[in-house]
Amino acid sequence: MGLPYLIESLLSIRRPGQGSLVHQGASQTVVNQMPPYTQIVLNVFPFGTDYFDIVYQSYIDPTVVPDVYHGYGQYFGTRMYEGTIAAGFMAYQLESLVFISGAEPAQALIRNNTPVYQYYAGVAFYVAIASEKDYDAILEHLEASGSSGTKQLLDLLSSKKPVGGGV
Repeated sequence: MGLPYLIESLLSIRRPGQGSLVHQGASQTVVNQMPPYTQIVLNVFPFGTDYFDIVYQSYIDPTVVPDVYHGYGQYFGTRMYEGTIAAGFMAYQLESLVFISGAEPAQALIRNNTPVYQYYAGVAFYVAIASEKDYDAILEHLEASGSSGTKQLLDLLSSKKPVGGGV
């Protein structure tokens, strides 16, 4: 089950007689002038009043100068990447599944390793689940559908459900 299909599967789940249980969003981070030899740590929580968000794709603006930043991204205590943000890394949109809740925010670090001010910008695309009730309805829908692809998604979401609420 490929990543775009996972997201399409979530987006196709409807509340009877109403709209989708999952909505898409995007978030952009821009630092116009990052001072020399400084770092920024971003704690990423669900957007607004969302219960749970899943980042599925991100990229770094192609105008960012390669090889000047060190960075990492992590969630649930696991670092997915750490190192120099090089041209090869910047050439692709990164596909992943980053689960974000109020109890388990994601974290990113960006450090300017140069003696001059630098520009940084990045974008993350995500799907949002508004409430615990919607989250549970999605789990029920996936369990009822029974295909192997939805079983994988059900297993992932069941294991990441926030304990004690999302926000």
